[in-house]
Amino acid sequence: MANELIGLDIGSSSIKLVRLKQNNKFTSLKNFAIAPLPPEAIVDGALMNTSAITETLGNLLKSMKIKAEKVALSISGHSVFVRFIRTSNYRDEELEEHIKWDAESYIPDVNDVYLDFHKLTSMPDASGEIEVLLVAAKRNIIDEYDQLAKSVGLKPAIVDVDAFAIQNTYEYNYPDRFKNEVVALLNIGAAVTTINIVDKGVSKFVRDMSSGGAEITAAISQHYGLPVEEAENIKIGVYGGNSDLVNSNDLHRIYEEVSYRIVGEILQTIDYFKTTTPGIELNRIYLTGGGSKINLIQKRLEEQAGVRVEELNPFNNINIDPRAFNIDFIRANSSLATVAVGLALRKADDK
Repeated sequence: MANELIGLDIGSSSIKLVRLKQNNKFTSLKNFAIAPLPPEAIVDGALMNTSAITETLGNLLKSMKIKAEKVALSISGHSVFVRFIRTSNYRDEELEEHIKWDAESYIPDVNDVYLDFHKLTSMPDASGEIEVLLVAAKRNIIDEYDQLAKSVGLKPAIVDVDAFAIQNTYEYNYPDRFKNEVVALLNIGAAVTTINIVDKGVSKFVRDMSSGGAEITAAISQHYGLPVEEAENIKIGVYGGNSDLVNSNDLHRIYEEVSYRIVGEILQTIDYFKTTTPGIELNRIYLTGGGSKINLIQKRLEEQAGVRVEELNPFNNINIDPRAFNIDFIRANSSLATVAVGLALRKADDK
């Protein structure tokens, strides 16, 4: 279909691409691929090694024979600003202008960002106000991603935010829970952990934390005095010439210390939400992203949060042809696909 999009998640450690085939009856997986990026190719959303990223993305598209397709991209981290604000119930044609004025209270220079908003309530409260989701993204970051996509022949159609792409994936794959539960969607990436608390289909709280699986890599690198590339291999169980150097007890301690620190940050954030939003209790926590594979994180989080914690399956409601895909690969890497799936579920004419 003409309005279908490639979902392209350009993260700090890898590029994830998803393409779906959608019709009125079902959605099926058409393409799914992952390509690793060199260390620090992307730092806090900024493209630090554009040539390496461009080469990696270009080779990925070439291997999949993809040309001149429309694409949905996504960003996160300090380049994105999300606020839930209250404003007067203006008519739709007036609201955009008033949102710009409201944004000046939160953003030092609105000319440096792209602004977007979404009405969360349609009926005003007793004070005559409605709740609005305000999103701002740094212009230079958006422009970099736009230019990157164009440089390899893609046509950028949508730039989303990771938190909402994940919410889109959750809504499609768990429609009943989406409508009836209060959940925290946690995407634990390499450098950024994103939390989006969704109350029966409505986002209530979004925050990006500067923590993730790369902290384990850094700790291994520092402990053993190894380059980042070798430390990353050790993290995934490939010791190579370092087999005699690596001690399983040391590794466990590193995993434990970093995992507990990440979980501590997550719990502090959830507690802050509960304090500022009384009366809303979580039913469930979903984990996704590469860091969600760290068993200690899931175990510790479930113990401390007091609610059920489970992995979010981005393909839960998507058909996968076992003749066309390696199912073991899909299972092993599904947690990396969540943002890209949420982007691919969008349409080119979405507003």
